[in-house]
Amino acid sequence: MGSCNGFICLALNGNNIFIWNPSTGDYKQYPDPRISLNTSDFVFNYGFGYDSTTDDYLIVLAVYNTDTTNLSLSIHVKFISLKTKSCGKIQGSINDFVIMMIMPKAGSFSNGALHWLIFGQNGQSEILAFDLAEKKIREVPLPDGVNDEPFECDVGVLGGCLCVTSWSPALEIWVMKQYNVKSSWIKLFEIVSFGDINFDNLLPVCFTESGELLAILDGTKMVICSQEGELLEQRAFCNDLDESEVTLYTESLLPLTDDYA
Repeated sequence: MGSCNGFICLALNGNNIFIWNPSTGDYKQYPDPRISLNTSDFVFNYGFGYDSTTDDYLIVLAVYNTDTTNLSLSIHVKFISLKTKSCGKIQGSINDFVIMMIMPKAGSFSNGALHWLIFGQNGQSEILAFDLAEKKIREVPLPDGVNDEPFECDVGVLGGCLCVTSWSPALEIWVMKQYNVKSSWIKLFEIVSFGDINFDNLLPVCFTESGELLAILDGTKMVICSQEGELLEQRAFCNDLDESEVTLYTESLLPLTDDYA
């Protein structure tokens, strides 16, 4: 479900989730918040992040609710506090912002907020942010010039900054140097051709210290590419990652204190 401050949030099949620090081996088990949802609720997007104002970790769910009586669809944001063991919900739906979430995935945590790419009311892709401290939804502007057609870009985090990856017609990676300031977007990386590699199947993960791109290809391979588009290395590590996700992890010796027991 995501990673934050050296902790990884894992949701496994069943009725529990786990918060785990791989560096120390510490973990805690929590009831899966999905078991409290209505039968008409469907979790499409989710995330894990830290609220520095309350020293609390939150699990956030973007929930579709289908009203079969009125044949209507609404989208709500629910959150669970690991510190207070309480659940909350943003009042009203977020349909004013979004027609639909574009792809099910963990939200990208940056600057105290979780971010997802959405299909907005204007018919284009937009970035939707959930502020963990204020418990509010807001929009973050995409860079000018990026291909914002649905399914042609995605949002993530690189070097602590919000980033956007666009796959068509070229592979482009944009980074927002100053959060929520549209003019601070810069194009960090662009490759016109990767030979036989399909951009649509390439998911950037991070850059190496030497500037090479580390990415997931076809959901089954880890690849390293030069900035000139040369495939330097690839390793198959799994038959299929369709039911899994890759998350960046920063080593930390932070303990899971009794506050989160």
